[in-house]
Amino acid sequence: MNNRLAETRKSLGISQSELTRRVELSPQAVSAFENRDRNPKPETWHAFSQILGKSTRHLQGFGLHQNQIDDEILKILNTIYSDDAIHSRIDIFRPLVSAVNDHYLLAMILRLFI
Repeated sequence: MNNRLAETRKSLGISQSELTRRVELSPQAVSAFENRDRNPKPETWHAFSQILGKSTRHLQGFGLHQNQIDDEILKILNTIYSDDAIHSRIDIFRPLVSAVNDHYLLAMILRLFI
């Protein structure tokens, strides 16, 4: 399975030792999960999800990758603002992007404006 544990943890600025402490697992277990040597139990996926603020399915590697979602958001914004000033107007949506933790959900919200 191509999980996103390490990628997500690093993007949030959380050290592996901090994640280990918060999820109450051994450093070896967390390392094995991040390196895809072992697969966490469902309750461990849930704990990772709660700590990292991402859906279990996202952490497990299902769905779109963050870059793909960000590209989708930009495409939607480009549709809303189809002129050359798109880049200056994206700042209007930055607070929304920051407030909505799930960028896939954000993309769906923005589709309402199209």
